[in-house]
Order: sequence, then C-alpha cells, then structure tokens
Amino acid sequence: MVTPLQLARVYATIGSYGIYRPLSITKVDPPVPGERVFPESIVRTVVHMMESVALPGGGGVKAAIKGYRIAIKTGTAKKGRAGRSLHQ
Repeated sequence: MVTPLQLARVYATIGSYGIYRPLSITKVDPPVPGERVFPESIVRTVVHMMESVALPGGGGVKAAIKGYRIAIKTGTAKKGRAGRSLHQ
C-alpha cells in the first residue's frame, strides 16, 4: 500500500511541475532548492489531465470549485510486488 506521505511527496512534485523537494511540515525560508525528477512538459500534461477530470464530462465534476484550479487523481493508489500497479 502506498502511504499518505508517499502520496504527498508525489503530489508536491507534480504541483512543482517535476521539481522534487524534501517534505517539511513547517515553512522553510528560503525554499530548499529542488531537483528536477520529471520533465516539465510531461508533468504539465499530467496536470492538464488531472484538471480535466473536474470539468464537465469528467468523473470528478462535482469536486469543481468555481474560481479554483482543481486536479483530481482517480484510480488505485496501491502498489503490488516489484512496484507494479494493482488494478482491482
């Protein structure tokens, strides 16, 4: 099973368009320099797909909030042996 902390790390990296930074529960000033772990163009495509779920016709349209950008993750968050996804 993927832990909530692992999910938070991935979503923070996606929200930074592919820049990984260590997680912190307090504000770090100045921000910790990050490391690019995913190409920005690919992450922007992923963000666009996640945002489209909240648009009319998407599976998460009820989560849409007027005036806000909403990105929704659907599907499984479980890992199988050797890191493979489980589709149940």
